Amino acid sequence: MTKANKKQLIELAFNYAKKSGDPHLKVGAVLIERYKSGSKTHFSVCAEGHNHLPKPYKHLGYKDENDKTRPEVIHAEAHALSYLMKNDVIGENIHYDLFSTLSPCMECAKLISLSPIKKVYFYNYYKDTAPLEFLRKCGVKTEQIL
Repeated sequence: MTKANKKQLIELAFNYAKKSGDPHLKVGAVLIERYKSGSKTHFSVCAEGHNHLPKPYKHLGYKDENDKTRPEVIHAEAHALSYLMKNDVIGENIHYDLFSTLSPCMECAKLISLSPIKKVYFYNYYKDTAPLEFLRKCGVKTEQIL
């Protein structure tokens, strides 16, 4: 995948982040599938995600009384990963990459480590970089794309 492709996919993640209702931090993610056809590797976008609150919690807002993000907020990465769970599209010759506007938190990193995602590309660093080290130890490559 070229550097230009990676930048386009990060830009697409930023476009999906605009769907977020969070007034504090809008995060977007794009899940792509990579597959081989002959000697060529192809990719296509298969899912997107953005941070959001489920309908029953929207009235509470994204922050709690301590100005922390509510635990009910569904993160962009988890939102995109739900596509794999809902559609049962995991195949032997298909690999997935995740592009996100923000590097993952530990909870999302754990989900990613259990999935067929092979690479995580991100734009900004999350406040805690330990999840990136966790992913690397689990065999998931990570790369910042600026």
